[in-house]
Amino acid sequence: PMTVAVNEGIESQDNATIELIFRDDGGNAAQGVAAANALVDEDGVVGILASYQSAVTEVVSQAMNDRGVPVVNAASTAPTLT
Repeated sequence: PMTVAVNEGIESQDNATIELIFRDDGGNAAQGVAAANALVDEDGVVGILASYQSAVTEVVSQAMNDRGVPVVNAASTAPTLT
């Protein structure tokens, strides 16, 4: 869990807070897209932290791009993603 500034918000954003919501993609591209869509549709997220697996990140990134939802990823290393 993130323990930094647990009881404080983002000062420059009127003390807004960030909630992390997890969904498991199981390393599967179709499951990753389904999980990302559920995060947006059911949980109301405004951004996605993508998968470790490049194949999953690639399809999730495209699906979320089509929906206008930003995707951030620091783990996938496929040349098409970097």
